[in-house]
Amino acid sequence: MTGALFGLAMGFCGSMPLTGPIAILVFQRGLFGRYRDGMAVAFGAALAECVYCGLAIAGFGALLESYEALRPVSRAISVVILLALGVWFVRARLPEQVGEAAGRPGVDRLARELGQGFSITALNPTIVLNWSASIAVLYSLAPVRFDVGDKVLFVVAAGVGIVAWFGVLLAALRRFEGRLPARAVHVVVRLTGAALIVAAVYLAVQLV
Repeated sequence: MTGALFGLAMGFCGSMPLTGPIAILVFQRGLFGRYRDGMAVAFGAALAECVYCGLAIAGFGALLESYEALRPVSRAISVVILLALGVWFVRARLPEQVGEAAGRPGVDRLARELGQGFSITALNPTIVLNWSASIAVLYSLAPVRFDVGDKVLFVVAAGVGIVAWFGVLLAALRRFEGRLPARAVHVVVRLTGAALIVAAVYLAVQLV
């Protein structure tokens, strides 16, 4: 059970910063009342991240650190993803009413949202390095060593923690449903898009 507790805590806390593309997508879905869509994105991202977490705890992170070409490739992928999301947020046609975008999503739409969350996360192989670093810090701070069962529980619990945090985020946004005027939501979405474009340009300059 030790592995499950640590995995749950690290998955939950590690997903809190609203800086990554998945967090931005889930936040945007929540702003427009598309809570099921947001959870589908979160589930897809958690599935992909569980794979990377499993590779990290199995020791593949140390192997990947020796491939210096991985980092610039991953950063280039991040630039493309952030730029695409930023342009879409800035130029997307937004509903006149916040509740207009909600409705009851069908299976096809939920599958698309899940696939989007999975693919965006899967395209960032440096996540395995982030998990490797986090696990190394955990081993250095806590007197724990996981057996095979603990490692499996750690990975599964990390995915549960990721989904749990986004569930909390969407629940918090739901409490403000109907209180935020559509114009304010539109401004937030446009500013988020602009910030993503700036971040993409910054990463591109660093890459060059």
